[in-house]
Amino acid sequence: MSKVNLFEKGKYGIMKKPFLILAVLGILFFISCSGDENGIVLTPEEISWLKEHDGRIRIAPDPFDPPVEFFNEKGVYTGISADYIALFEKRFKIKFDIVKAESFEAVMAMAKNREIDIVTAISESDERKEFLNFTEPYIDDPIVIVVRKDTPGYLTTDNLGEKKLTYVKNYALHRELTENYSHLQLLPVDDERTGLRNVSFGVADAMIIDLPSASYYIEKDGLLNLRVAGDENIYSRYSFAVRKDSPVLFSIMNKALGGVSRKEHDEIRAKWIKLDHPTYWLSFEFISTVSLLFALLSVLTAVFFIYRMRMNRKLQEHISALISEQSRTRDFEEKYRTAAAKLETAPAPVENTEEEHVKYETSRLSDDTLKEYLRVLLKYMDEKKPYLNQNLSLKILADELSMYPHHISQLLSICLDRNFNNFISEYRVEDVKQMFMDADYDEDTILSIAFQAGFNSKASFNSIFKKFTGSTPSQYRSACLKKRGVDVTG
Repeated sequence: MSKVNLFEKGKYGIMKKPFLILAVLGILFFISCSGDENGIVLTPEEISWLKEHDGRIRIAPDPFDPPVEFFNEKGVYTGISADYIALFEKRFKIKFDIVKAESFEAVMAMAKNREIDIVTAISESDERKEFLNFTEPYIDDPIVIVVRKDTPGYLTTDNLGEKKLTYVKNYALHRELTENYSHLQLLPVDDERTGLRNVSFGVADAMIIDLPSASYYIEKDGLLNLRVAGDENIYSRYSFAVRKDSPVLFSIMNKALGGVSRKEHDEIRAKWIKLDHPTYWLSFEFISTVSLLFALLSVLTAVFFIYRMRMNRKLQEHISALISEQSRTRDFEEKYRTAAAKLETAPAPVENTEEEHVKYETSRLSDDTLKEYLRVLLKYMDEKKPYLNQNLSLKILADELSMYPHHISQLLSICLDRNFNNFISEYRVEDVKQMFMDADYDEDTILSIAFQAGFNSKASFNSIFKKFTGSTPSQYRSACLKKRGVDVTG
């Protein structure tokens, strides 16, 4: 129908404003009268066409394709398509002329020969588009895999293994199955009911079938031991198809289908399709995979935290060792400063007694020399750790320092109030105490630690350790372990 531009200059001139308002109101009134509560707006031409063809719009259903469409035992047209047709009849207040065909092939022949106006349930193809116009699909359901309930997992043709798969032999999937899934044992059958019963009775392991047909026959035949195990990501789509020489009818059918609400679609579907196909996200395979990944993540997290705790403990022990080392260094520095101060404030040396004269007659050291010897001795003890040598003697130490033995004895006596044995023992005891605080030595025995620190006798070690610490070695070690949070009750 041609459209007139109301604002176009020409034969009719420029329209006056009052007439423009009346025209707009008239259009709005027409729209409100030609539409319905579902928002379907028909043109005058479409309304006229429907009135003229009421009762004469010929539709031809597939005689037996449940639950999409079929004739029941009483010969009544029923199924999903029939419910949509009934909805259109009610909405437009018209009647369709239902033509019974012997087969779907007969339906297609009548469509080609223009003996019918509408094919009520058909999938779109290039060949069919040569003589039919297709609406949007009103059925859009997946091709699924049906198995017995004792077959676990989410299944597709890719993971069926060597299972026996049955299918309807005139399906469009027939060629793809035979060419690409030769590893499967394919068992073609004549119809859906036979295939599903074969799976139920164990003749086949699985069937590939559209969801509506699977739902209908499983419920109708009581095949309660079957379930939908997965889908192929391929969809079974049905549209209404109108003869190409009926553009007005095609427009009406598109508007009719577009006017069906979501609720009405869902109600029709729920009436005929009672099986839901599982999504991969709810499948046993997916849940198992997620559970495994979660368990693995938990283990890795636990390992990470254990590793982190151990590293933190080692770090703390290392820090403690450094602090202890620094503390010991400060102690010796303090000893050095104390000894040096003692020399500074000491009164002038008096004449030696005969015994002292004999002892140091060849080695009387000046205060400055004592200070220097003291610095060299303490630094050597701290860096070279000669006390770790179980056979260390005054002579050996003197040789290592290039000093006279009696100079070292004089130095220890005057500056540190120590004799050689006490001086060396103090270092060894400090080393044992450090090893008691170090987790790396937890597996070592007390005696082994004593020997590593330079002691060469269990008896002398026990005696010397208690003399310097006031505790036995075992008591001191237990206190160290408790301080580090190690359970010592076992």
